[in-house]
Amino acid sequence: MFDPPAEWYGRGGGVYARCNATTPTVGMRIGDKTYYFSAADLLRQKDRDRETGTKCLVGIQDPYVGPYILGISFLSNVVAVFDVGNQEMRFASRKDY
Repeated sequence: MFDPPAEWYGRGGGVYARCNATTPTVGMRIGDKTYYFSAADLLRQKDRDRETGTKCLVGIQDPYVGPYILGISFLSNVVAVFDVGNQEMRFASRKDY
């Protein structure tokens, strides 16, 4: 859904898109709230392909292979509370603050 489309880059071990690509709107729905990713976290400008340096790592990778991890691309867009005592996690969108 990137424009131009992202591609698997075997040598870099991930999905890359042109660093100036238009990013899609992407959100993660947890419970009754959707947490949206910023364009900067969807297209990681500092993580470029080794051959040309013109393609950037896409912040979300293959959703068909588990385990599934809500990593830095998600956590950069929320305030996360890990309540070990109550065995729960809580999130708030950074835009809510």
